[in-house]
Amino acid sequence: MAYSTTWSGLDTQIVALSRSTDSTKLYLSPGCSVTETYNKDVSDVGGGAATLNNLWVTDVSNSHIIRIDATMHSILDDVASDGITHAPVCEPTRVIEDYGYNTINRSEHTLYWRGYSYTGLVKSITITQRSGEGNLYDLSITFQVGSAYQ
Repeated sequence: MAYSTTWSGLDTQIVALSRSTDSTKLYLSPGCSVTETYNKDVSDVGGGAATLNNLWVTDVSNSHIIRIDATMHSILDDVASDGITHAPVCEPTRVIEDYGYNTINRSEHTLYWRGYSYTGLVKSITITQRSGEGNLYDLSITFQVGSAYQ
């Protein structure tokens, strides 16, 4: 594979995102859901009337995407989120500033999940304010695994 994935074996239940500019981590666990999707570029080249179609695989548009859906608290207090015992806490504006704007600058991010670290870029950030719950919001992050091309 063309991207960096390393296994630490530690903290397999932690889901965190880190910036390349410093070691600041945004903890998205506990309580988040993670979906991993790998797409391969497959073309149908036909196979005749009574046969199965022939498939052709190209490596042009393969993609490896990890989506994280988390519930975050926006009230910052003295309890630091550690990814295991305390609920995720972060100001929504900081998420976009730290990870959205850095994506525009093509800085690499690192995603930690299941004891692995994935190198790539944050592709999209969606923040949804919960109705009637001022300090809770839903955060969805789409992470594209790969190397940032500069």
